[in-house]
Amino acid sequence: MRTVWKFELQRERHQKIQAPSVGFNAIHVGTQDGTLQLWADVETEEGIGAIDVWLVGTGHEVPHAGIEYVGSIMDNFFVWHVYV
Repeated sequence: MRTVWKFELQRERHQKIQAPSVGFNAIHVGTQDGTLQLWADVETEEGIGAIDVWLVGTGHEVPHAGIEYVGSIMDNFFVWHVYV
């Protein structure tokens, strides 16, 4: 069964979130109640694994090729570009 899940992100360059790793599809990033959030549509019948998430500040280097841009979040004076 596919469901939309929400994950709170920390203001850190690299982090891991726990989610079904097969069928994980990041669909949106934004803020809610002052926290950074990532929404993904997931396959709930798959096993949970660690998904790598990167927050890259404007002007900073993207970690490596092969990661997918999800979107950008305006956060006070910062803009975070989110990759999985």
